[in-house]
Amino acid sequence: MTVVVATPDFRTYPMEPGIVLAVAQDRMVVVHWADGTTARFHAVWLRDNAAGPAYLDAHSRERVFDILDFGQDIVPGAVSAGDDGTLMVDWSDGTGPCAYHPGWLRAHCYDRRESDTAQSGCTTWGANLQASLPLFDGNAISDDPATRLRWFEALQRLGLTVVTDTPADPDAFARWVEALLIVRDMNWGKYASVVYEPDGEYIANKGIVITPHVDGPTREHMPGIQIFHCVENTVDGGESSWTDGFHIAEILRRDHPEDFRLLTTIPWTMANRHPDTEYVSHAPLITLDKVGRPVEVRDTHWLREPLMTEFDLVEPLYAAYRRYATLTRDPANRVFHRLRRGETAFIDNRRVLHARGTYVTTSGQRHMIVCYSEREEVESAVRVLRRGAAA
Repeated sequence: MTVVVATPDFRTYPMEPGIVLAVAQDRMVVVHWADGTTARFHAVWLRDNAAGPAYLDAHSRERVFDILDFGQDIVPGAVSAGDDGTLMVDWSDGTGPCAYHPGWLRAHCYDRRESDTAQSGCTTWGANLQASLPLFDGNAISDDPATRLRWFEALQRLGLTVVTDTPADPDAFARWVEALLIVRDMNWGKYASVVYEPDGEYIANKGIVITPHVDGPTREHMPGIQIFHCVENTVDGGESSWTDGFHIAEILRRDHPEDFRLLTTIPWTMANRHPDTEYVSHAPLITLDKVGRPVEVRDTHWLREPLMTEFDLVEPLYAAYRRYATLTRDPANRVFHRLRRGETAFIDNRRVLHARGTYVTTSGQRHMIVCYSEREEVESAVRVLRRGAAA
């Protein structure tokens, strides 16, 4: 008989190893699992994360109580290990017994949490990725949840995947991609065509070389995922390339620490002006999280505003930026691929810089469609697909 113990989420957790002993100590509970693992949990934390009908909505798993419904000094009235390995708590505020899933508790052992400096699951790369460029079949992604999960996980880990056999027709492509991700609306709309226009508004619509950059760095929240779809590509030249900005950050931190410090602390303003819109951002070129890992690269060369900083920092910051730019253009740090009709590149736009070589505008047709989604859409999809695989 399968034991069903409520948890505050929709994931599946193992019942083994079960809890064999629980001891209340002042405003804490010490839990012992059958494999010898122990962990402490504050009573206020346990009460706030109680599961079951009295605490959670059965459909949404959202709390149906307020933080002020119990006191900060709440203590358990009694604790024990259930026969099925659960933690049983009777609360002193009279809300009745509550069962805690042993696997859920184990997954949320903040007393035994890995260091914040642990790897985030991100794999950085340079030209070494060329030999193993992550290629996925568009039909398999649509039809097979296991393939779709592997694709999303590769996009999370590497920040770059190329999907073959996607619908070349723009309308059919839009239906295909929107079945996988929510497409972000931009000031020019959801989809933008990149074709040769000698008098076009953007330099992307000309045949010139486009150096490594990200899209939308002037927005407060940069697009997280860039989707670059090939409708037609018969010109001479115009090869796409990608550079892992997190890899560049690693090189700078290791070999040029002062440049790294300047580029991660001094804001540089970027602006995108149009008759109807004007977006401006103020941020360092590379943003770090609280433990020093890069989480965002915000650089588009042609959108930089005049540098406004302390007088003595101007020349050092320019020197640091030049070193960074040199690294992003170094073939040792780049992956090259000529997109073919029906191929689509998905990249982490807040990490991977994209570029394009010059092409002969009279040699054929080059038509690309660009749209955007968000990292959180990929993360959500991965969680749901993993839940389904574990069920």
